[in-house]
Amino acid sequence: TRLGEFEILALLGVGGFGMVYKAFDHSLHRAVAIKEFMPSALVARLADGALQVRSPADQPAFLAGLNSFVGEARLLAQFDHPSLVKVFRFWETNNTAYMVMPLYSGMTFKQARAQMRTPPPEEW
Repeated sequence: TRLGEFEILALLGVGGFGMVYKAFDHSLHRAVAIKEFMPSALVARLADGALQVRSPADQPAFLAGLNSFVGEARLLAQFDHPSLVKVFRFWETNNTAYMVMPLYSGMTFKQARAQMRTPPPEEW
């Protein structure tokens, strides 16, 4: 699947309000992560890739979530700090929004925690 210059390569994770994909940026020739706003309880994906709200009653909640997602992307894009994920760009299409971030390799926090006997200390 293509989203502009980005080629979706794999699904990395799914949460209640979104999906994260491994992708390749054909403009800058680098691997990236793309997060999509996709609240599966409120929407369904159409054949063309666009999202459609399941019920008119869900429209206000969907729009509030979408606006929050775009606001978060806009805010994160302003920062360059090791404790915050960097947002390279974001955009709205397909009745949803996407943000492009660096693709980090390694284990998830859940995987790391499963290997520990006790919770990590605060400084970890």
